[in-house]
Amino acid sequence: MKKLYLICDGYTDEVLPTFLKDWGGEKVTVVPLRADLEGFQCPELAPETPVVFAPGKPDAVSTPELLNAVMQHTIGGGSLLMLAGGMTSLCTHEWALLASARILRRQPYGEISVEKTESPLTEDFGAAQLWDEALFFERSVFDDSEMLVSMTLGTQSYPMIWTRRWYLGRVYCVGSLLGRSALDAYAPVVRSILNAMAGEG
Repeated sequence: MKKLYLICDGYTDEVLPTFLKDWGGEKVTVVPLRADLEGFQCPELAPETPVVFAPGKPDAVSTPELLNAVMQHTIGGGSLLMLAGGMTSLCTHEWALLASARILRRQPYGEISVEKTESPLTEDFGAAQLWDEALFFERSVFDDSEMLVSMTLGTQSYPMIWTRRWYLGRVYCVGSLLGRSALDAYAPVVRSILNAMAGEG
């Protein structure tokens, strides 16, 4: 059975994004970072598919053991999702190779105010404080990837959400829409991608 790898920044073994807890309930557990990662279950999303959650601290996700495990997993036909701040690890050559991108620059955080929380259009944001951190990725990612969402500033377009084949596997990349501190706002996008990943696995 193929595993799904999920890389995101700003979280530790003890702290998971809320939407992963919601999907997995009490059954969500995270294993230590090691070569034989077993992952955790998301029963609601993919009952039979273990999802490997790797806390995205650069020194952790750049360990030789994890890099080798993820590389072999993807080359062999597995799926990898690189989420939000997890893209900061693209400063490591191997991650940049997988994503076909690297960060060009990042803008400072700024507070996002949900002005009307009772609106059906914003109710999913809840009352949590949101922050925006714009990450700009090099445009060469357009060359060999399927672009799903891009952002245009002036005359330049920047990749935001894209996917690409890597040998027999597939890599999904979600850039900055609401910043890593608002990762739970990604839930609808992440759910759709993980569903696709589970189907591929």
